[in-house]
Amino acid sequence: MARRTGERVVGWQRRHNSPRPAQRCVAPVPVPTVVRRNRIVRSAAVLQDGAVRHERGEPAKGFLLTGSSLLDALDGRVFLPGSWDERNVRGAGYDIRLSATGLVAPSGRRGDETRYFGTQNPRQLPLILEPGQTAVVSSEEFICLDFDIAGNIGVKFSLAAQGLLILTGMALDPGYGRCLDQSTGDWVPMTDQRLHFVLANVGANPISLMPGKERIAFLQLFEIERIAPAETPSLGWDALAESLFESPDANKVLPGGLAFFRNIKDLEDRVRALDAAVRDASSSVDKVEKASNYVVVFGVFLVAVTILGLVLNALAGVIEGMPGNISRLQESLIYSATGAYGLGVLALAWLAVRRTR
Repeated sequence: MARRTGERVVGWQRRHNSPRPAQRCVAPVPVPTVVRRNRIVRSAAVLQDGAVRHERGEPAKGFLLTGSSLLDALDGRVFLPGSWDERNVRGAGYDIRLSATGLVAPSGRRGDETRYFGTQNPRQLPLILEPGQTAVVSSEEFICLDFDIAGNIGVKFSLAAQGLLILTGMALDPGYGRCLDQSTGDWVPMTDQRLHFVLANVGANPISLMPGKERIAFLQLFEIERIAPAETPSLGWDALAESLFESPDANKVLPGGLAFFRNIKDLEDRVRALDAAVRDASSSVDKVEKASNYVVVFGVFLVAVTILGLVLNALAGVIEGMPGNISRLQESLIYSATGAYGLGVLALAWLAVRRTR
């Protein structure tokens, strides 16, 4: 404590470029009147080291843990020693990390199957959630809240902005992660109590999360008046995984996920299959239509050629029966009319063929 106090004095001198005043306490600050057990109680407090403290020297209850108070509480009173990292401490809270174990995630980038990752097979690769995919994950930190500490959990906006929906409980009750030791009668930390989260990608792009490093939630801690020790009920990892993904098994590929998102993804797959079927049907219809057009054109061409042949035959008979003294002008008109009729028939057939392309 002396070392931390000295560090604070030096920090104050650097900021203000002058020695810190020797006076460290001020007059008692009145505390609002409270009612306890039908009795009106008024207590007094003093401002010391930037925190409100009772006259008897104990910290005031019901305040947010920050700075050195937060650091003092994290090791042993909030987290199991060795499971947390001081680099994740923020000014008014702690960043919860994604663990590589206690994880039910999609086994592939394009399937609905999921795979369980436990202590025997921790996930080494990034967790990639495609749009519509879901996963159940755990915290890297092991929780063992003391009975005078409560917590609030918030999502990271950087992940929410990417379209990641994080579902979890928003409050941590005092005593979460502690159990009664029947041999000693003490409430001791559990060795495997963690926070669990349900993740769903509701965005339009894939989301990549790196186990062991990715910060997925923010934890704020409050020191409160100590409550009577009692076991804190918890749904538990197994119940959560089984309710969403069936029984977790490292050697089994499981279908599962949040029903709503799974149904949406199934509906998307059905729409894609229906769209492909419609495209195939349209292609078949186009082929049939083109074939029918060819038949119609061939029929038109055949009729036109037949009519042209009949007309030419009739004209040939007319020409043979004409008198020998017919003028050259009349003969030219007859041949011109015959040629124009033939060109008209050919043009009609050409237009019919062009419309079928």
